[in-house]
Amino acid sequence: MIDITWIVVICFTGVAIIYLILEQAILRMLRRHFKIVIHVNGTRGKSTVARYMDGILREAGYQTFTKTTGTLPIIHHVNGSEEKIKRWGRANIREQAHMMMKAYREGAEVLILECMAVDPVLQWYSEHRMLHADINIITNVRLDHIGEMGSCIEDIARSLANTASLNTIVVSADQDHGLLIEEAVKKMGATFVFAPPSSSMMNIPLLEENVSVAVKTAQILGIRDDVIGRGIESYHPDPGAFDIQTVGQTILINAFSANDPTSTMALYGAMKKRYSEHKITWLLNNRGDRPERTLQNIALIKKVKPHRVLLAGDNSQYVYRAIRSTTDVYFYHKVEDLLEEDVIFAFGNIGNQGFKILQACNEWRKNHGC
Repeated sequence: MIDITWIVVICFTGVAIIYLILEQAILRMLRRHFKIVIHVNGTRGKSTVARYMDGILREAGYQTFTKTTGTLPIIHHVNGSEEKIKRWGRANIREQAHMMMKAYREGAEVLILECMAVDPVLQWYSEHRMLHADINIITNVRLDHIGEMGSCIEDIARSLANTASLNTIVVSADQDHGLLIEEAVKKMGATFVFAPPSSSMMNIPLLEENVSVAVKTAQILGIRDDVIGRGIESYHPDPGAFDIQTVGQTILINAFSANDPTSTMALYGAMKKRYSEHKITWLLNNRGDRPERTLQNIALIKKVKPHRVLLAGDNSQYVYRAIRSTTDVYFYHKVEDLLEEDVIFAFGNIGNQGFKILQACNEWRKNHGC
């Protein structure tokens, strides 16, 4: 007599196989509908580059659908409106398939999706089983997500290269690690194109990479330079994108999205040229689910030795004990704590407390008419 358990297992396995076959058939049908698919991966700048490409391709006359997952997961609909994605539970890469269906229903010609996977296997699945992009962008390689992608730059480059696929084009503007990226993507059968440096209004190398890779990608697609320029000028920045603002008399440098030491120091180095180093107070926001970043930021503070540090977010007591012998350390409680400083360099992470700090600054300005 056959064990009923085995019958159930066989039935469920059969249903799962049929589901996967049908899903792949639907995804192939959806993919054929789009004229251009762009998959944006990398360590820093993914959302900004995806938004640049959205602006450029709309300016070029394409019906464009874009999804970014920067500060907030946001859909940029074909009609130009934006919508925050409401998720029930943790983010899942099957969301990309749902985006393909939405774009199809809206009649999109162009689909631009920011890679939402960190795990190398899921990065591979997103590209090779879902998107089959015409152009893959790898913005840059930085020492981040070391728990998932590897503890060295070489491992991270190989991980990011999983969104490269056979006979596709991979574009990157990473001047420091371009050769690493090229070597990794060529093993996947892709063609590598380096985006030469492009000037940006901010004149900050890290941000110029974003402009460079967007310009080169658009040129590959045959878009005129004047259209590219207008598209970049018209793009809508991510809510947490790097910017410089004021809160009362205090200058607030929002570098919260610089999550890795290399990006943080690139931005800080540029800011030291604008403001006296002795007037810059560091504001560090930590996330409890990113312990490796907390350790990286502690090491960074010990190395640079800023004259004053404000701590916010998770693990603040731990960080305080680790750096109190290096610099003056205080805890952030409210916006008024920022008003006592000349210049604030805010970094570490936009998540949780970081986003709340920016919202609190906006509220303060509204209430005080400035």
